[in-house]
Amino acid sequence: MFQDSSPKTPAFQNMMVYLATTNKEANVNYLGPASLEEMAKQIYLVVGAAGPNKECLFKLEYASQDLSNAVREYSSTMLS
Repeated sequence: MFQDSSPKTPAFQNMMVYLATTNKEANVNYLGPASLEEMAKQIYLVVGAAGPNKECLFKLEYASQDLSNAVREYSSTMLS
């Protein structure tokens, strides 16, 4: 007998996900290889459906920091 062990509530809610490809024909937004300066300029100037790209980057930075701290905390308790 098969039992469904998946959670009954979603792990994430109210979230937008953007999946992209480097295929320029399939993704007109892909600019190709770029320097750090070019990427910074592009992120600073562009506004997408979710708002200014720079705000998305800063929110991702904040969320990544929180996640990094949680992993460090977990790691320190596992090593204790």
